[in-house]
Amino acid sequence: MTYPDLKPSPFHPLSELPELELSSSTYKLITEARASIAELNGYCLAIPNPFLVLSPVILKESIASSEVENIQTTLVDALQNSLYPEAERALPDKEVLRYREAILWGHDEIKRGMPLVGRVIRGIQGNLIPGDGAFRTSQNAIWNPKTQEVLHVPPAPEHLSDFIRDWEEFVNSENQRDPLVNVAIAHHQFESIHPFSDGNGRTGRILMVLDLVSRDLLRLPILYLSGYITQNKAEYYRVLQGVRDDGLWEEYIQFMMKAFHEQSKKTADTFIRINDLFEQQKQEFESKLSRIYSRELLEELYLSPIVTPVSLSEKRGVHYTTSSKHLKQMEEIGLLTSKKVGKFQFYINHQLIDILM
Repeated sequence: MTYPDLKPSPFHPLSELPELELSSSTYKLITEARASIAELNGYCLAIPNPFLVLSPVILKESIASSEVENIQTTLVDALQNSLYPEAERALPDKEVLRYREAILWGHDEIKRGMPLVGRVIRGIQGNLIPGDGAFRTSQNAIWNPKTQEVLHVPPAPEHLSDFIRDWEEFVNSENQRDPLVNVAIAHHQFESIHPFSDGNGRTGRILMVLDLVSRDLLRLPILYLSGYITQNKAEYYRVLQGVRDDGLWEEYIQFMMKAFHEQSKKTADTFIRINDLFEQQKQEFESKLSRIYSRELLEELYLSPIVTPVSLSEKRGVHYTTSSKHLKQMEEIGLLTSKKVGKFQFYINHQLIDILM
């Protein structure tokens, strides 16, 4: 939706951001958030193959982030749809799967040494919404969907490049503030710039976790706030607007620090439960099906918690009949459950799905 007749709201670059005077209670929240993130990062370093945990957790975040934008699907539906041809996938599931690809693409760019700049921002957007990897050329607005009230009119298109350049400089330079506070500030500024016609919320949340990785606060893009935001959506939008209307940075920063703290704790718990389940299933698989056991086969059922004989045979480089036989044997000992949908026979790592639900 475009708003050609609206005058942009007053807007200031981050280079003009005044020094923030934060209270002791806010610094306490910052300390708690930093400690929780450090603990989560420790699990990333301790687990032999953290990507086994990363893959399902990213998909969980994809669902949660889509819920913020009122895109409704389920984890099982998204996983099943990932095995269909692109043309046969339901639109909500396409968007969830694209979100996962956008995170992984962005993380690869960061690990290659690319800073968070316009090219990365547009690349993430292009992965989320194919064909939409360019900054907007028309005026948009942030509005209340219930009351239809316009809450904020972002900068005009002709000024986007200046504000994005200012955002890049802020994100990729150091200052005296705590890095976690800078992540929160950068997230607010991006959402207020609203540089795309659609998808700004999802792109902004991806950029936030990549900012944590870029600042070496996290080794992997494992911490996502969408679940917390979904549960506190009205408060999230209220504190965002409070900064725009009245400069209430401290209230917003307090909200974000609580989000970082609580989600770090929840993610760490999920991390531990998934890793414990893997070790449990590994022992069970090895003891009951020693003739077909391989760690690589079990790992594939974490990278893709729902598979078909065809998808597994392609990923493992084995014949379809071999994959089908192995999956049936794993179902017989209770490691997997199966269900048939149309022509597809799905095998589900149901214990892993239960953790992620």
